[in-house]
Amino acid sequence: MKVLSKLKNYFWADGRKLKTRALLSLGACLAFVLTYFIAPVIEIFVGNTKFFDYTLGDMLPTVFIFALIVFAVLFGLSFLLRGRILNGYISLLVGLSLGAYIQSVFMNSSVGVLDGTEVLWVDLATEAVIGLCVWGVILIALFAISNLSKKIWTYAVGFLCVLLSVMQLVSGVSIFFISEIDEKSNIQATRVGEFDLSDKHNVIVLAVDSFDVDFAEEVMENSPEYFSEFDGFTWYKNTTPHYSRTFPSVAYLFTGENTFFTNDYDTAMEKAWENNNFIDDMKNGGYAVRIYAHQKYVNPDSEYLLENVDNYKEITPVVDYVKMEKEMLILSLYRNMPVALKPFFETDTTQANSAYSLTNNERISLTDYAFYQRLQTEKLNKDNENGEKGTFSYYLFKGCHAPYVFDEYCKKTSEKVTVKEATRGALTNVSEYLKQLKELGIYDSSTIIVTADHGRSGTLTELDDSRVVSLFYKPRGAKGEIKESMSPQQLSNLRPTVLKEMGLEYKSYGTPFDEVAEDADITRYVYASGASDDLKIREENLITYEIKGDANDFKNWKIIDKFPIEYPFLQG
Repeated sequence: MKVLSKLKNYFWADGRKLKTRALLSLGACLAFVLTYFIAPVIEIFVGNTKFFDYTLGDMLPTVFIFALIVFAVLFGLSFLLRGRILNGYISLLVGLSLGAYIQSVFMNSSVGVLDGTEVLWVDLATEAVIGLCVWGVILIALFAISNLSKKIWTYAVGFLCVLLSVMQLVSGVSIFFISEIDEKSNIQATRVGEFDLSDKHNVIVLAVDSFDVDFAEEVMENSPEYFSEFDGFTWYKNTTPHYSRTFPSVAYLFTGENTFFTNDYDTAMEKAWENNNFIDDMKNGGYAVRIYAHQKYVNPDSEYLLENVDNYKEITPVVDYVKMEKEMLILSLYRNMPVALKPFFETDTTQANSAYSLTNNERISLTDYAFYQRLQTEKLNKDNENGEKGTFSYYLFKGCHAPYVFDEYCKKTSEKVTVKEATRGALTNVSEYLKQLKELGIYDSSTIIVTADHGRSGTLTELDDSRVVSLFYKPRGAKGEIKESMSPQQLSNLRPTVLKEMGLEYKSYGTPFDEVAEDADITRYVYASGASDDLKIREENLITYEIKGDANDFKNWKIIDKFPIEYPFLQG
């Protein structure tokens, strides 16, 4: 009994007044809640609004309500504790808060951005060890001081609580003044007409993200059955992208206007679209236009899209607030945790936006497995209410872009998937689309382009190999087995190709795929994003490559310009 009494005395005895204990607990709980549940969520959202589908108004009430609940629980728990146990509890909260603050401000530059690109955690072993050591020192120091000198510990904890709270409050308020918060429109890309095709003429572009020609070569060599539905196609194996990232690749595809990251996103997109006639020409030519791609990659001008792109509609969004809070908390923990623990909270923007949906489940979802599942269930159909002459449909699938979440059968899986399996899964989806076109009896009369937005991705200071994209093209009426061509192609040739197939004026846009001679002497240019020397800043430089000859031979790629990116699309 004496031993128990001594232990109780040691851990539980507390000569401090309730007010003193409450003030210390209040500061610790406030600092912890600000560090994990408020400041990072606001900073992540406000600094990256173009990547989130929901608005600040959607998010803030939920964030504050949840933070208040957590604060009440933590603060309430402190009233049940006394003595060294209470000191330990406060030390833990303050230590975790200080560790997270130091981590997020000074030790996160090596983990890149959450766009789905795989983070090679094994290469960050040094950062992981250093991070754990820093966190360990902070926690051990606070626990040790609380036992060595209660006075010093009280002043230290009080100071840290005030410092952390004030700095994050100031940072949280100031970010509203220094950041441009995009206004969200109720005009959104929907699934309207997703499987509706014309019985006259269809121009279909199936774009598979990061579909590098090397990926297609590997499948063709080892699993050619994945191309069994590609009747009448020509495979152009010498095709260059224009950019190395989805933005501005997709915008360039529709506008033909270069973006050199010398203007902010909105200004750059406004300039790119101000003289664009491609969509107008298709509409005026009697074609319905549908673009199934996320708006941030296409055009931020919602009014233009509502007027000119048939699947953009004014809708009423539905937000799952509990799920939204969960996803924002995962982002917060990814930001705050030491590198060694970050893999447990790895996510991407698609997952972060999964809490946002549209009425009637109309929100576009172009992850291959989700599209494939709907395609098998809903089926393609001929809709006579399409354009007078036909329909143009552009789909941008997740495809070969990491993280790989579906297998070769295009089924979602939690197992580790390789890019080879993901490529086969993407082709399974594309092949099902082609198969259903045949079943509808409109395959032969359709113009079909299967391609990419850019080649394989990576975080490199400079390219270490060629980046050639897959390009398969079937004009309407084409038949027979896949043909191969080594003519020097560029993805920008898509615009004149589409207009030619529609019977519209196309020569002002360039040269169609089938008019580029095999021996054409064409100089091509690719603009690639280059990382910083330590790879911690993913988009530091824009590198211009000049390509003469076969683009598959990296010896033909020459750097002719390199300059800093002033306005990176991806921060980090």
